[in-house]
Amino acid sequence: MIQIGKLFAGRYRILKSIGHGGMADVYLAKDLILDNERVAIKVLRTNYQTDQVAIARFQREARAMAELSHPNIVAIRDIGEEDGQQFLAMEYVDGADLKKYISEYAPLSNQEVVRIMKEVLSAMTRAHEQGIVHRDLKPQNILLTKDGTVKVTDFGIAVAFAETSLTQTNSMLGSVHYLSPEQARGSKATIQSDIYAMGIMLFEMLTGQIPYDGDSAVAIALKHFQNPLPSIIERNAQVPQALENVVIRATAKKKENRYRSTDEMSKDLETVLNTQRLREKKLIFNDDATTNKVKPQLENNTAKSTTEQLLKKPKKVVLGSKITPKSVPVKKKTSSKKRRLFPAALKIVFACFALLTLLLAFFLLTRPQTIAVPNLAEQDLATAKKALADTGLTLGNVYEEENEKVASGQVIRTNPVAGTERREGAKIDLYLSTGSAKPSEDTFTMPDYFEMDYQTAVSDLVANYNVLESQIEIKYQVNEDYLAGTVLSQTPKAGSQFDPQSKKKIVFQVATSEEVMIPKLVGLSYGEALSQLTDLGISTSAITAYMADGSQVITSPASSTLVAAQTPYYGDTISLSNSDAISLYLDTVEVSSTSSSSTRSTNTTSSSESTSRSSSTTESSSSTSTSLDEESDSSQSELEVDSASTEED
Repeated sequence: MIQIGKLFAGRYRILKSIGHGGMADVYLAKDLILDNERVAIKVLRTNYQTDQVAIARFQREARAMAELSHPNIVAIRDIGEEDGQQFLAMEYVDGADLKKYISEYAPLSNQEVVRIMKEVLSAMTRAHEQGIVHRDLKPQNILLTKDGTVKVTDFGIAVAFAETSLTQTNSMLGSVHYLSPEQARGSKATIQSDIYAMGIMLFEMLTGQIPYDGDSAVAIALKHFQNPLPSIIERNAQVPQALENVVIRATAKKKENRYRSTDEMSKDLETVLNTQRLREKKLIFNDDATTNKVKPQLENNTAKSTTEQLLKKPKKVVLGSKITPKSVPVKKKTSSKKRRLFPAALKIVFACFALLTLLLAFFLLTRPQTIAVPNLAEQDLATAKKALADTGLTLGNVYEEENEKVASGQVIRTNPVAGTERREGAKIDLYLSTGSAKPSEDTFTMPDYFEMDYQTAVSDLVANYNVLESQIEIKYQVNEDYLAGTVLSQTPKAGSQFDPQSKKKIVFQVATSEEVMIPKLVGLSYGEALSQLTDLGISTSAITAYMADGSQVITSPASSTLVAAQTPYYGDTISLSNSDAISLYLDTVEVSSTSSSSTRSTNTTSSSESTSRSSSTTESSSSTSTSLDEESDSSQSELEVDSASTEED
């Protein structure tokens, strides 16, 4: 374990522990060299540091990952060794992995499954072009950012330590669920092995279940090349046949029946939801020739076996070879002995068959029943609740939504959707209609604000149409063809009806420049500084507040706290597309009501100046700011003279 707060490798300040795996511990840290950028430090555990062959493989895999540059691949920032510990510094992804997302929301919608898998395929296409096979693709290695972007991680790193990290059978269970048949036989992983793993992930996203499971790694591996793929449509009726066919082809037992490349799989996936493929027939491969040829060799003691040892090929036996020891004479068995053995063997076989029958019956009788979610659309709450109870399901949460087509009090839809199969007793959420809201007397026809200054539009709505500023949302879009602050689009559109009494919002897409100049924020309150920065199109996520000495981050600063210092400095320019970080250093003194109103007046002036920055020259902005500074300095001098004269009196 690394101590929290420690300076690691001379540049990373350890903030907290964020994960522990069978191979490494992961920490969140700040990169002090790269402007306090947050990174994830993966430090290999001590028992992996002694195998020099494994270390060399790890470093080789890490360098290969570092060469990959793709928006859907977790970037490697640094590779090194500290106090004899191998480590990786990686891009920090603030989100959950796909396994956790599936467990919470499965089955995912067809559209979401296609989107996620297309991003995974895009990342793997890039890796395969560089000659890199992942070899350990699974939902645990697929991270999702808060906006849903896919990030693939751990390219072959776990495989580099296969000799040591998989010595315990339980530690490999997470990977063996996605293991291709050829890997289960001990063969080398290929591009088709990655494609097979992605097919299993597709199955899991669409059904919420893994196709093959068992009590041990060997049992699961056997199923991968012996058992046919279970039907997806039987478990989720919303899945079209074209989408199931993609899974069938990706998980074919024979490599030659799978997609030849991730690019080919991606192109097929793009059209699965098209109406032209609605009547597509189920894809069927004859894999019988493969399933019974070679089986993994099961060893009695699997507690200390590696992946390759658990799943290795059995040794071939040369036909015709003599194995009878010379010293032991071969005796002929008498016919009477054969007659005695035959009934005994028959009894053993019959007893085993009876036992298996009883076990199967017990499993089928005790297993929870799978029930299809009924269609409850346009039913009232009481009727819908009774229908759920009659089918063996229970009522979950009840939500209300405005809906013009469904009468008030009736069900709009369910979650999961109708037709989805769930276990007996599962909770089903209902969405009830509140009907179409009656427009108030303040309802008006939206004017056309296209190409107007957004502040003019906001002022017009507030002054003339009784719209609250909190109901207006501004979204900035980098566009050099229009002056900064120009409305590019609006929602609702011009000519639509809008009721200020409703809970809906008016959204303006507003143009902003690629680069903006940082205003003078020192002396303003934190709330006013934040307002000025967001008016420029800077996201609040890029703004961090610190104590005045920079020693501590302030998570929820008071809006009236004074800004004592800032970086970047006044007059510097930053790029909006790169989301440059802005730091505000806050004093402990809060602004009084008098000074706050005075400062707010100055803030309004600064805000209007920044809005018109594209139409004004840099010199005029500088002169205006200088005159304001001179007036401030003059006022300060007068105050000092008055204070001195008061002391003399």
